[in-house]
Amino acid sequence: MSEPVWGILIAAYLFLGGMAGGAYVIGAWSDLFGKDRYKVLAKSGVYTSLISILAGLIFLILDLKRLTVAPFSVLNAYIHFPVSIMSVGTWIISAFTIISLSTTIIWLMNGNRLLRKFLEILGIVLGFSTTAYTGILLSYARGRPFWSSPFLPWLFTVSGILTGLGLAVVGIPIIAKIMPRLDRSFPEFFEQRSEVSQMFKSIEEYSIVPTLLEIIVVALFIGTVWSTNGSFALILGNLSTLFWMYLVIGLLVHLALSLYSHIKSVEENTIVFGSLVSFILVLIGGFILRYVVLIAGQL
Repeated sequence: MSEPVWGILIAAYLFLGGMAGGAYVIGAWSDLFGKDRYKVLAKSGVYTSLISILAGLIFLILDLKRLTVAPFSVLNAYIHFPVSIMSVGTWIISAFTIISLSTTIIWLMNGNRLLRKFLEILGIVLGFSTTAYTGILLSYARGRPFWSSPFLPWLFTVSGILTGLGLAVVGIPIIAKIMPRLDRSFPEFFEQRSEVSQMFKSIEEYSIVPTLLEIIVVALFIGTVWSTNGSFALILGNLSTLFWMYLVIGLLVHLALSLYSHIKSVEENTIVFGSLVSFILVLIGGFILRYVVLIAGQL
């Protein structure tokens, strides 16, 4: 059996790209419809989306290994639009990166509110497109029956939104502690303890729906590729440990903690700590998902 052509670097690219799109969607949606209550979530979603998409592009470039040989060869990806799916994706990701950067600058400089919201509307469309593209890219690969499921793009889209939410949430205390001067609203937010716990609790509750949806889409995806080698590798084969880790720690544990927070009365500090731990597990699970799907499709 030949070694997989695409490995951990491409898995990281797919993970970071999809998560970036999801984080921006969460951030923009929170700003457009959440009012001031979710202001730090809105900002964190936008800030972390820019970092995530740039990090993803770095992993892609490292995998291509062409910059030292032919530094301008990457420009070829723009030429074949709209015939090539990779060219379409390149244009989408480029436009998304520009929107994410522009929105970040407007937030940091307290720029025009109407312009920001206009960019956020465009960014939501491009963010969803970016998360979907990471799955569509694989589904267009020839001779890979495991990736041919119509549910693969949907799986990566739902996972991108959930991991994007996780990134935005985890980014809030990181920005507040490590880069407080970047945006004073983050450390000021943590001075209002009751509002902090209320926001984290509501985010946990909102995350229940996409978590359940991802579990359903995973089942549908596996059901449509059941007879492939990749499916066996995930369920019982050499990738099964990682796959079940994704299901348990990336989805089921998060779902259980979110439901517990919704049903039970929990102390403020416990809510925040539990939410952060829960979403960190979501991020770990999201990366594992991309890796096992990427490798299983090449078996």
